[in-house]
Amino acid sequence: MFAQEQRTIEERIRAFLRQQGVPEPDTFPWAPLNLAKGTWGISINFFQLAADEARSGRLKGVPVPQRAAQLAQAVAEHLDDLPGFAKIEAVKGYLNFYFDPAVYSRRVLDTVLEQGDRFG
Repeated sequence: MFAQEQRTIEERIRAFLRQQGVPEPDTFPWAPLNLAKGTWGISINFFQLAADEARSGRLKGVPVPQRAAQLAQAVAEHLDDLPGFAKIEAVKGYLNFYFDPAVYSRRVLDTVLEQGDRFG
């Protein structure tokens, strides 16, 4: 259900990285966020990208974890207007996307109503 959202995020991240002159990764390491109190979402980390930058010599004296945190924060600021997300948060090199439950509940209900007996 969230493949389109991931593609949109990846496209926006790639555009941002190009704009900043940062090499783009081949793939993005997505992971689910299963949190308490009804919040849920997806997460991506920037450690491999920061490590690739370090190996290329682009990071002079900047530790990989620090660079991963910088990248996550910069991307979070760039993506602050994504629809369907209640919150986008950079935490220690990870970028967390929290789904807006109302938006996705509505999407599921609309699909069920549209498909009727064909749903499922």
